[in-house]
Amino acid sequence: MKKRNFNKQVLTRFTQTECKRQLFLDLSQTLPKLWRDPNRLLVDPKRMHRSSENLTELGRRYEQRVYEQLIKIKGVTYHLNTEKNVKRSYLNPIELLNYYEQENAEPLVLLEYQYRIPSSFFSQVFFLGSKTGTIPFFWSRQRPDLMIIRREKDLNKQYSELLADGTIRSIPREELKTRFSISVIDIKNIRDENIGKKQFIEILYYMLSLTHYLIENKLSSKFFVNIEFNGILPRLSEENLLEIKTSEDIITNTITVQWEESNLILNNVISQIKNLWKLAPCPIDDIPVNIQANCGFCYFIEDCKDTLGYDGNKARKKPPNE
Repeated sequence: MKKRNFNKQVLTRFTQTECKRQLFLDLSQTLPKLWRDPNRLLVDPKRMHRSSENLTELGRRYEQRVYEQLIKIKGVTYHLNTEKNVKRSYLNPIELLNYYEQENAEPLVLLEYQYRIPSSFFSQVFFLGSKTGTIPFFWSRQRPDLMIIRREKDLNKQYSELLADGTIRSIPREELKTRFSISVIDIKNIRDENIGKKQFIEILYYMLSLTHYLIENKLSSKFFVNIEFNGILPRLSEENLLEIKTSEDIITNTITVQWEESNLILNNVISQIKNLWKLAPCPIDDIPVNIQANCGFCYFIEDCKDTLGYDGNKARKKPPNE
């Protein structure tokens, strides 16, 4: 099975560290010969930090607690594993079409539904006019915690959709009668005051890739990615969590991201990836390092120390034979 090294964590890591070397090494993990020249092995880390694993587990437990409340809401769709926890499901285009054909359909809330990002997303957004004509990494599927799908009934309000090129389009009133909106929300075990660009970039990535998914599956005439009501559902008190009883309550408690104001975060990462690909293949040492406190948590720290001369006595590993 191919290792899918490009995922939303690559984006969040760069947003947090702004380290081009880390981004370059993340991107080149599965197809290093396309990126690195010489294509040498990296120096392995001496130790792995477990704190991030602990935080991930705490986040997973909080997600399941939120799901326990959400599954009581009418219209919430999910599947459970043997431990009675919500598990990943597949976003089937046929099921979306069946929902679309329902008369007076109630809002639909999908929990942990996964979709495959079409290759057109990467070829058009990241590598338009690529020198090789290929996408130089393998990518993971997307799985937002929640997707809210509904017909917007307030026809006096102006709604806008996100287009494949990242621009927005105002939807005429009559068109709202024939299309359903989709919003994406992630659950985070963090307080609302601590939510920022590291979390928002995941939502922006979901939104843009989902737009391409709809186009790829010929669903864009019936569904659109609404630029409103997307964001992060933060850590809530037990009292506030128990008050969530409708899909509208979910949105009310969500810290929303404004596409027009925040897409610069995503555009910055896209621009950096484009620039690194223009340089490739190149020596790893040519890519600048952003030395900072977060370096201590980076998987590539020993390799950077070696190339920067902090560990000059360590022998360089031999390059791969392939």
